[in-house]
Amino acid sequence: MAGYTEIIIGGQQVGLRFGIAAIKIAREKKAIKIVGEVIETQTTVNTAHYLRAAYIDNCYVKEMDAVIPFEKFVEWAEEQEINGGAELQRITKVISESNYVKPKEEAEDKKDKKKVRKSTGTK
Repeated sequence: MAGYTEIIIGGQQVGLRFGIAAIKIAREKKAIKIVGEVIETQTTVNTAHYLRAAYIDNCYVKEMDAVIPFEKFVEWAEEQEINGGAELQRITKVISESNYVKPKEEAEDKKDKKKVRKSTGTK
């Protein structure tokens, strides 16, 4: 099951679904790095990218249009950084409990290891 939670952005309740699509979108933007069972973001903008990816994932599943602009997610992430990030910590827990984080990480590790293998020149 994908991790799911809701936040308030611009006075509107917004669903966030941290499923495979959200992980894929965020990885394409180079916004996240999966370390163990934890998804890390390096900057506030990366956090905003991942939150928006989770919003898009939720909209896709519910067959809704994603109409909230990226700017609103950046503002939310900046506000969290300024105010201590309690909501962001809650969201991090939801993400870590998602069934998609660990399997996706293992698949990506296998893919990365295949890319790194080099020939030694011997048979």
